[in-house]
Amino acid sequence: LVVVDPEETARHLDGIGERYRKILDFKPKDNAVKQEVEKVNEAKKGVLKVTLLLNDIVPANASSGGNLQSEKWKQYWEWVVKEFRAQLASVEQEVKSQAA
Repeated sequence: LVVVDPEETARHLDGIGERYRKILDFKPKDNAVKQEVEKVNEAKKGVLKVTLLLNDIVPANASSGGNLQSEKWKQYWEWVVKEFRAQLASVEQEVKSQAA
């Protein structure tokens, strides 16, 4: 949907950011089994990948030339960059290698 209609996607960025923040904030219990920890980490990796793509595509495809990102999304993006810098860099490399 983000490729087909970035303006419509941009209207939902606030809600997406809120839901994604909950996923990224989730911490498995200390006694969680290895599979549960791996599942949580894979979910976070997926969220980071989609976050990266949304942040790159939505403003770049704005037909009006304006910035379609809301203030809430910008705050979410800044939080992601601050808290998940290493994971975000890893995901970014992965996305670039898949595109090549």
